[in-house]
Amino acid sequence: MISPFFASFTLASRPFLFISWGEVVVKPRENELQFSIAKDKLKYGFHSFRKLRTYLNTNNVYLNKNKMKKDLSKYIRLIGLLILAYLITRIDFKALLFQFKNINLYFLFAAIFMNFFLIFAKAIRWKAFLIQQNLSISAKSAFSIYLSSLYIGFITPGRLGEISKALYLKQKQVTTFYKGLSSAIMDRLLDLYFLILLGSVGVYYLSKGKGINLEFVFLFVIVLSLPIIILHPKVLNLLTRILFRKISPKKFKDKIRESVNEFIEGINQIINPVLLYGILLTVFSYSLFFFQCFLIAKSIGLQISYFDLALIMSIVNIITLIPISISGLGTREASMIFLFKLIGLPTEAAISFSLLIFFVFFICGGLMGFIAWWLNPVKIDFSKKEKAST
Repeated sequence: MISPFFASFTLASRPFLFISWGEVVVKPRENELQFSIAKDKLKYGFHSFRKLRTYLNTNNVYLNKNKMKKDLSKYIRLIGLLILAYLITRIDFKALLFQFKNINLYFLFAAIFMNFFLIFAKAIRWKAFLIQQNLSISAKSAFSIYLSSLYIGFITPGRLGEISKALYLKQKQVTTFYKGLSSAIMDRLLDLYFLILLGSVGVYYLSKGKGINLEFVFLFVIVLSLPIIILHPKVLNLLTRILFRKISPKKFKDKIRESVNEFIEGINQIINPVLLYGILLTVFSYSLFFFQCFLIAKSIGLQISYFDLALIMSIVNIITLIPISISGLGTREASMIFLFKLIGLPTEAAISFSLLIFFVFFICGGLMGFIAWWLNPVKIDFSKKEKAST
């Protein structure tokens, strides 16, 4: 039996592995890999990430990349680790160890404990979207699924946590895969929009000071207008159909059309005045997140304001979305060093703060997600009955 911490750390460092429960039965059929999970046995099984892709393929979620691109993407993700290794060789280890030695555990544990409130706020936001789609799910289930999706997102190269939410809803027979995916995508879009909006303010504030110029006003208006344009029914319909057409083969044309209609219908059900409630919960959840970061900074004695840290973390979170690292390692530290220098903080402070961010949100948060996944794993069944129902 592998301990939860070891499993979380191992999978975070090797994202091409996927963990599930049950006994795996592999059956070749028409050059496709199919497998089913025996429900009467609970054993650990490590499945290749390719098998998860096979499941997504049966649901018309095709990732049409040739072998060269697949191999290249694996090596690209090592760039972040190489950056981290280089940065570690350039820092003062004595100063770094001094900060960790004098860490205030009270502030650190408070930041870890607040993970529950942060994830619960986001789970309630997602539940509100499901209610608008006339879907019923308890707050407890929403919290558990959200935790599990974060864990899956941490350990998979494509951050497939959003897809796992849809799989959970389908498994619980709450809705179809694509309608469930629409709520998960909208939930994620609110996070991205808030980060881009605040990050654009941060870039201007940290680079040019307090003066207002036309370039910044123009950029801000564009960022502010993007969701209004994209979420317009006609624009959304067009963009969604183009996307699904690109990632799906022609032989599933009829099924794709049906799936696209379900997805668009789900998005349109969410776009109403209740969306303002989701926006307010987004602001609240990120206020909690920034306060956690502030507590982490205080735990190692950093002299930085809440406002400055919020802007910096928004920029850093956007940068870590670039798929050149594993869980943002390397890119987070490099961007943190650059931004900390703009406000007069040393490299060692940036490295220690960044590593603690990884510990609090990825290790501790990942462990919470692993426990939720362990208690309620999403079942991936490739039987003919399953395929027929999709």
